Amino acid sequence: MYPAQRNYLCQAFKNILGTPGVESFIYHRLLDHSDEIRQGLALGLWSSKTSFKPAWELFALANRKGVNANYPSCGFELMPYVEMVSGYNGQFHYVSTRNLPSGYRKLKSFKILRESKADTKLAFECRIGGAKGNQAFISFDHNCENMFNMGPMGYLYTTKVENSIPIYRCYVPSIGDHFISSDANCDGKGTKESLMGYGFAM
Repeated sequence: MYPAQRNYLCQAFKNILGTPGVESFIYHRLLDHSDEIRQGLALGLWSSKTSFKPAWELFALANRKGVNANYPSCGFELMPYVEMVSGYNGQFHYVSTRNLPSGYRKLKSFKILRESKADTKLAFECRIGGAKGNQAFISFDHNCENMFNMGPMGYLYTTKVENSIPIYRCYVPSIGDHFISSDANCDGKGTKESLMGYGFAM
């Protein structure tokens, strides 16, 4: 149970960092409460006043530099960037800066800025559901081209800067699927819709 709590907390940090604009995170009480424990819930970071859980170390040190080789972690090691991932489930793609849905594996990833800088543009994660399955694509339209806006992902440079690489939005017309690639030919798996901007290799 305790290692799982640590892992889920790490995933929560990744989701938070992958959503620009989130400035605070309220987790739970520090110490397990006896009433909650009796009901099978123990989400505190300490099990007693003298015994802490693995999640406490992560909570305290995830964003700390110079502590040891394990930290920073859970997305903090990438700051000021976030990881934008193109995932694939065998049929559809899912583009996100948060954790991929179950069943998707990471194909490619890029680093994009979490905060705005000169000559950057904010991108959004746009979800397609229903009969087409669980998909998400990148867009600069806050209305997500009439799809569901899952929130901001981060900022892409509008022009090439040092060490940056292009990020293209690609399309598979036969199934209405979108994905991202640094290849203008979309890796031979789709057609290029547009050059979204520039990010960095992971």
